[in-house]
Amino acid sequence: MEMKRITRIQPQARHPRRVNVDLDGEFAFGLAQSVAAGLTVGQELSDQDIIRIVESESDEKAYLCALGYLARRDHSETELRRKLAQKGFSEERIGRAIDRVRECGYIDDRRFAENWIRSQSRFRPRSARMLRYELKLKGVSDPVISESLAGVDDEQAAFDCAEKYSRRLAGLDQPVFRNRLGAYLARRGFSYETVRTTVQAAWNSLHSETDDDII
Repeated sequence: MEMKRITRIQPQARHPRRVNVDLDGEFAFGLAQSVAAGLTVGQELSDQDIIRIVESESDEKAYLCALGYLARRDHSETELRRKLAQKGFSEERIGRAIDRVRECGYIDDRRFAENWIRSQSRFRPRSARMLRYELKLKGVSDPVISESLAGVDDEQAAFDCAEKYSRRLAGLDQPVFRNRLGAYLARRGFSYETVRTTVQAAWNSLHSETDDDII
């Protein structure tokens, strides 16, 4: 069996966490330091050793790519799988990368769903039905979605949503106000009954404030 000898391991100038490896005096491949940790100058490698090293490097790239996505924002497992697939990684390699980030606690669909609901409810209130639909698109399982939505109050969410928008409609007469605010709430997934009662409450609240100002 033909063997190749490692003749140099040198840090890359532009990427100090990576090294270049020369075999028999010629550049062979670049590796992450973590992959190259067990290699030493003078070590002999078989073809199978080289294949294993290159495979480990590809696994490391997939893992680091996954970490990069998660550093920018939280992702569901399905979202992360889709993005890694778009980068051209194989299904097997993606699976290994997902296993690693999960073991490190960097990905958790329950935590993702709860954080998503909390963020959306704060900045863009909408119905539990719409939140469920959005989480479903992100690949979160039905049981996890149901558990995460347990504390969502549609009436409160509708009121929060109406409160932010109704002030823009303050100068309108009641029929136009009702139609515009009702359509706004309906687009956010609230039921007819919730929309009806919320619109009336918003109108009463707005005009109660106006009456107080006049007095």
